[in-house]
Amino acid sequence: TTSYRVQAADGNCLQGHVWVPGAVPVRAAVVVVHGLHDHALRYAPLARALNAQGMVVLAQDHRGHGASGGARQRVDSMAQLASDVQWALKEAHKRYPDVPLFLHGHSMGGLVVAHLAASSETPLKGAIVSSAALKRPANASDGQIAVLRALSAVAPGLPVEPIDEKLFVREAAARKALASDPVIDREKVPARTVAAVLAGIDGIQALMPSI
Repeated sequence: TTSYRVQAADGNCLQGHVWVPGAVPVRAAVVVVHGLHDHALRYAPLARALNAQGMVVLAQDHRGHGASGGARQRVDSMAQLASDVQWALKEAHKRYPDVPLFLHGHSMGGLVVAHLAASSETPLKGAIVSSAALKRPANASDGQIAVLRALSAVAPGLPVEPIDEKLFVREAAARKALASDPVIDREKVPARTVAAVLAGIDGIQALMPSI
């Protein structure tokens, strides 16, 4: 595994990782986009499995996550995250310009991938999403969302949403690994991040026909 660092449009530093196939030729590149309560290095097993199939993998810590800069777990908008991930796509295209390029996103990362699939500057061969956050939570009422958006405007860093790790993984070993991961932030998610995800979910609906 090798690493790279880039500066986002606003100067925030982003940490990326690259897994390259050893004995087999590179036939595709996959940019992996993680979700909330997550970081890029947790996808190393997936990257190694794809390496065995001749695919190079790049994964980048979102701002506020892992080794990237920014207030912890703070995301201002889907456009901001999509712009950050665009740097990983550019990195993949720069290193491997002659192979098909794919995006893979999980949970909130799946929402980011959907936005990029509709508007990416870099040509994509395909996009894969798993457990993507493409619908509002069933328990999120319009009134609650209005309050959250107000909080996001006046107190963007206010911790509002606890994370239930049982909803992230089912396997006992994976759950144990997540619970003991020192890189994971365990504070409540800030109001601005929750509002950004909900706005991104609302916004993707109109973009679906263009994917």
